[in-house]
Amino acid sequence: MSSIVYCSYLKTELGNLLITANEWDLLGVHFVDEEEYEENENYITIHAKKEITEYLNGTSKTFTFYNFELSGFQEQVLEIVLEIPYGETKTYRQIAKELGNEKCILPVANALKENPCLIIIPCHRVIGSDGALHSYQADLSIKKHLLELEKKHTEE
Repeated sequence: MSSIVYCSYLKTELGNLLITANEWDLLGVHFVDEEEYEENENYITIHAKKEITEYLNGTSKTFTFYNFELSGFQEQVLEIVLEIPYGETKTYRQIAKELGNEKCILPVANALKENPCLIIIPCHRVIGSDGALHSYQADLSIKKHLLELEKKHTEE
């Protein structure tokens, strides 16, 4: 059974986001250089765009639960990431330890690189054990900005 893929663009100070969904679920949120597809929004892409805008404006700290289609190890990693509170961070090692093997740091990092919904699944909240920002699917400056945004609105 095929389904229609809907897409919407959101221009932000961090760059352009492509938001994709089908009739039932959010499929992806990714930074893109340019608008490659014709926009054909549905209620899910419109709602995600609204929530991301509110988050970036500092007026909201949470997102509606979206039903992501993930499986296996990546699902386990991203479920832990979804539980990291706004304004807080965890290390790759802490996540690996929660998964039962603190040596699986690289597989954790690789699972985060494949995060289908940036910002909504807050992989930007995962940092190195040394406190440094090591990896992010988008530019590291975006990860830094998101962490600073959350810190600012946590301290208010």
